[in-house]
Amino acid sequence: MLLAFTSNDFAQKSGGESENLVFVKDGTFLSSSSTKNPSDYTTHRERVGDFYISKYEVTVALYKKVTGKNPTSARDGTDEMNRPVENISGYDCIAFLNALSRLENLDESYRLENEKWTCDFSKNGYRLSTLPEWEYAARRGSLSKGYKYSGSDRIGEVGWYDDNSGGHAHQVGLLKPNELGLYDMSGNVGERCWLLQMERKRLSSILHDHWADKNAGVGAGVGRFYQHLVFKENCLIFVY
Repeated sequence: MLLAFTSNDFAQKSGGESENLVFVKDGTFLSSSSTKNPSDYTTHRERVGDFYISKYEVTVALYKKVTGKNPTSARDGTDEMNRPVENISGYDCIAFLNALSRLENLDESYRLENEKWTCDFSKNGYRLSTLPEWEYAARRGSLSKGYKYSGSDRIGEVGWYDDNSGGHAHQVGLLKPNELGLYDMSGNVGERCWLLQMERKRLSSILHDHWADKNAGVGAGVGRFYQHLVFKENCLIFVY
């Protein structure tokens, strides 16, 4: 999970998790598929506005500080608190982000309406990145140097994967960041995004609703996706 923030007055905010957020300038990019059959997902141009995104994945330490819980199953090392939090549902993400916003005296971005969660992008609280925002950030935004992976042509320099991870998540920020200063945008653990309605329609027809987190049951738009580590093109994503 990565924190995102869209408030125009964010630059004046200091302290808290704002210290770990990076500004991403608006822009456009060509979005395409990372599936084995690229024709399944029509290449199209996406545009995103200005936003902020956390340079690190949310750690166990931060999640526990805010919620008092540690859902991560791996408790076998001294770096556990600095690993990305795992085993959380879409509801857990929303609860955590709203709680973090309250903790820092910000407005909650999520609210429950007609039994569905909605995200109010005009609020100044924390939220998940949208799918285009995440992909744009993974592609390094306007600062992209065209690397094969997010920050390097060598996956081992920027991402934990089968050959170097030992089969478990690792402490955030140990490898090289991408051009925006974001870490672990290739590899380590899966991420969650907030799917807008147009994205939900496009992806559900392609992936037969496998992108949805059926255990979480969040119908309003929290999708889970994984960063594939065998890329033929730039850093791409596949939605389950």
